[in-house]
Parts: sequence; structure tokens; C-alpha cells
Amino acid sequence: MKKLALTFSIIWLCLNSFTQSNHIYSSLDETKNVHPDSVIVLDLSKDKLTEIPLEILAFTSLKELRLTKNKLKSLPPYFYFPALEIIDLSKNDFYDFPVALLKMKQLKEIYMGKNNLAALPEDIDSLKSLEILELWFNPVEDLPENLVNLKKLKFLDLRGYNYNEAFQKKWHSAMPWCTFEFDLACNCAY
Repeated sequence: MKKLALTFSIIWLCLNSFTQSNHIYSSLDETKNVHPDSVIVLDLSKDKLTEIPLEILAFTSLKELRLTKNKLKSLPPYFYFPALEIIDLSKNDFYDFPVALLKMKQLKEIYMGKNNLAALPEDIDSLKSLEILELWFNPVEDLPENLVNLKKLKFLDLRGYNYNEAFQKKWHSAMPWCTFEFDLACNCAY
């Protein structure tokens, strides 16, 4: 009987742990009654945030952070999550690529569509694990040459801005392992 109770307890703990690790927390209030290490996915989209709440720094096991449709213009220098793999900053007010992201070498997916980015940093290639970079509807006029060093990059979305055929061909041939998403080529300077 004791063996059965122990087995049941172990199964319950495993299932509870699995369920918690797959839970998407959609507010900071929801996270108040759980251990910070159990917050793996946090969705603070559409919260009208103008800055990053300090409370989220406690979530050191965070793997996915969704901050889409807010009013963010920058990320603070202390913005760092050692396990973060996916960040969604789409539909905010970024004019510059957040330098804080460059410190998180384990990032696999960055979503920054519909901001106001005009350029990517030269050291974007420090994100060696990056597989997906979505920059749709940003006025990015050129891409840094170091982008070719991102050998794991599988997908780069640059829709919503007109690039000429030469620009598109250049990047397709420079990075044949990557799928580029462009709008139809234009007869423009870039």
C-alpha cells in the first residue's frame, strides 16, 4: 500500500510539474502564487507597457517572453534572462534594436515586426543560436554584412519595405541556408 501511495505521489508531482512548465502566464498577478522558477512562458501583450516591470527579472527560467502590442521604446541594460529562447517585441515603438538582446546568446527567435527599426547592429552575429528573425514592416534600409555569420538563421522576414532585385539576390546568394521573406522587388535604390 505504501509503495502504491509513493508511486502515485511521484506521478502526481511529475504531472503537476509538467503542467506548470507548459502554463502560459498572462499577467504578473497570475505569477504571484508560484515559484519564480516555474514561470517558463510569460505573455504581457497588450498591457500598454511603456517600460519593463522589474518583477519579471525574478523569472530566471523564462524561455519565452511575449511583449507584443505595448508602448515599449527600449529595453533596460539590466534586461537579461539566461534561459530565454523566444522574445516577441512586435508592434511596439522601438527605433533602435535593443542592445540588451545581444547579451542573450541562447536566443533562437526574435520577433520585432511593426516597429520603427532603421538598422540592425553590426554585432548581430553575436546571436549564434538565432534561427528566426522577424522584422516585417520596419524601415530597415540595409543589413549588416556580419549577418552571414548567423549559420543557424533559418528565416528572416523583411516584408513591408521595398528592396530592389539586386538587394534581394545579394542576400539570397550570401545566405542560401536562410529563407528570406521579401515583398516583390521594386525599381528603387535599395
